[in-house]
This record gives sequence, structure tokens and C-alpha cells, in this order.
Amino acid sequence: MQRLLFIFICLINLESGFSQNLVSSARWPSEKVRVDGIANEWANPLNFYDIKTHLMFGIANDSSMLYLCFQNPDEGAQSKLFRCGLKVSIAVKKLKRKATLTYPLPHSGEEDAGPNHAADMELLKNNFRLQSIMMVAEGFALHNGMLPVNDSSVIKTAINWNENNNMIYELAIPFTEIYGSNYSATDLANELTLQVEINAMEKPNTSAGATQAPIGAAGVMGARAMSGVNYQPLDAGKGPWYQTQAFKQKFVLAKK
Repeated sequence: MQRLLFIFICLINLESGFSQNLVSSARWPSEKVRVDGIANEWANPLNFYDIKTHLMFGIANDSSMLYLCFQNPDEGAQSKLFRCGLKVSIAVKKLKRKATLTYPLPHSGEEDAGPNHAADMELLKNNFRLQSIMMVAEGFALHNGMLPVNDSSVIKTAINWNENNNMIYELAIPFTEIYGSNYSATDLANELTLQVEINAMEKPNTSAGATQAPIGAAGVMGARAMSGVNYQPLDAGKGPWYQTQAFKQKFVLAKK
């Protein structure tokens, strides 16, 4: 009975999301994090979930890098993410610095993802791997502008899928990009804020009729039902595809 009560309480907390005013702590990884879109180094399930974006996520750091891992099991939400683009920002309030990485960049491909169609996931994956070779960095201490994704000497990022079409997005940011080359232990003690934003799709020029959002595979309907975000039929120009979805999470770095 106590075990069932504990699971029930966890589910309530998961559905309600989390407060951006709650300051959490990053985790120190038990093994070296390889940024390859495979989440073997992360404790699963990840310890945070956002109800609007469908993203589960984790935050970790070692002595020189900040690591982020995002997972999304919802094919409709994945379609929107690739169609509209994703921004990940790290802000250090006391240093008055906010650095933003846009990746993947917005695009429209032959997979025909959008409110009127279900995505062809295999085609989406192939198009993503061919087209998503650049990212845009803004506000970082050392490197900004259009950066190649495969340049592992700077900011490292990778997106991949597991056997269940669960999208995995890993990101590694050197402390030198957040705090500058001459950062101190005092800088590392500052509170940070993670902000994630999925852009809204441009509204159509018609208001007539209902449209059909991507419904994805039956295997992810449980995640969709839990999230409360409906990717089923919706009025033209309304619904999650036409809304910016964002969240914030405050955190502090872990100490070994």
C-alpha cells in the first residue's frame, strides 16, 4: 500500500510539472558523458519533466562542463520541434549573462510534418541528419554565430533516437563559454537558470475548418495523455502547434 501511494504521489508531481522558482542541484555524472544522442550515462527516467513541451530532462556537470539531456517520446511534439526550432538558454543572473543555443534550426522538409499531417518519422530522421549540421550561438563568452555541429572543440551537441522513437538530445557546454576564460570558484557557486523554448508555427491565413495535428504512433499515446497537450484534431490556427512552449528551471552546479 505504501509503495502504491508513493507511485501515485510521483505521478501527480510529474503531471503538474515543476516550479521555476524551485532551485534544484545538477548531478555529478558517475561516468564520463559522451555527447552522442545515447543516454546510457544518464539515470533514466530523467529527473525533470515539462508538461508543455513533452520534454523530460536532466542537468549534470563535472569540473569543466555543463551537461544537459532532453528526451521526448511524442512524435507529434518532435515534429513541431524540428519544424519550428528549439532554443536552449543558460543565464547567470549575478554575472548578467545569458547564452542561447538554437538547435535544431527551424526547417520544413519532405516528411510533411505539420498540423495537417502525421510525420513520416523515418524521413524526418534522415532529413534531420542531412540538414541539421549548423547551430546558432548567441551571448557565449568565446564562440558565437553560426557554428558547425561536428566541431567538438567548442559546444557539443547530438540528437538521436532509440528503438522506441524516443528522441534524445544531449548538450555539453564548457564553463569557459558560460563564465569566461578566467572564471573562479565564486562564479561556479552562482545560481543558473535553464530556459527552453520551442517556437510557435506561423498561423495559416484561413480560419475555416478543422485541421489534424500529427498523431504519431499508438505507442506514445500514454505520454500524450499524461502531458495534457492534445495533438488530435484542432481548429485552424489554434492548439500547441501555434503556441510558443517554454519553461525555466533554476539550478546550482554539483560539487564532487
